[in-house]
Formats: sequence, structure tokens, C-alpha cells
Amino acid sequence: MTFATVEGLAQDFVTSITATAIRLVQHGSFPAMLVWSEREKRKWFIRGPEIPIVLWPRDQPREDTVAHELLEGKSVSKSPLEIYGDSWIDHPDARRYSIVEDSIEVREGQVLTLLWWKDERPLLHITAQEEDGERDY
Repeated sequence: MTFATVEGLAQDFVTSITATAIRLVQHGSFPAMLVWSEREKRKWFIRGPEIPIVLWPRDQPREDTVAHELLEGKSVSKSPLEIYGDSWIDHPDARRYSIVEDSIEVREGQVLTLLWWKDERPLLHITAQEEDGERDY
């Protein structure tokens, strides 16, 4: 679930990086999100089917993210980075788990980010909490 994979698939199928990344998030084997960020804010995002609806990416990536560095015009490592969930996810439990971030600059001031969970247990826990909350109504 990296842009290296996305780029390879995009070449094989003659599709754009963005379209290929969307399909990978929707049909890949890991729970994932794709986020398009601009300097001012998040422009759009797509979550994979395994991602609970209550998990939203932050309006702006935090300073400890690769996306933030790219939006600031800094050069960064091309490899994915494991970070705390709350660096990207706006949810009270996000600080308790980690996610993997892989970000690329698509245009000046615009960054595309793949976020994925190596460990699905936090997602299952959040889903169970939401279902239990719904039963209390």
C-alpha cells in the first residue's frame, strides 16, 4: 500500500496515479485512506470499506507528517513512514495506534497521501464501540 505500488499499477494499466490510488484504497488488501491536501486545507479524501465512518482525516496534516513537510516545500524521504494515528486522524482514540503514511507531491502545494493500517485491531475496536453506542439509543 505505497505509491511505489500505485506507480507500477498505473504504468501497467495506463491510468493516472490518482485514479490508481483510489482503486487501490477501495479494493486493496489493507484498510486505507487516500487524502488530497493543499496548503490551506484538505481538499478531499476517500476511505476504504474497512475504515469506520467515524474516522476522518484532519483538515491539515500535523507537523510530524511527510505531507506537512511536502506542503512546506521541504525535501523528504520517499519511503513510507509509520506515525501516530492522531497525526492524521481526527478521533479521540487515534493517538493509541499507528498508521503508515506515504505522501507525494502531485503539484506545487498539493499532496496526495496514502494512509494504511498494518494492524486492523484498532479499527475493529472503534467499529465495536460505535455499534455498542448505537445499541444504547
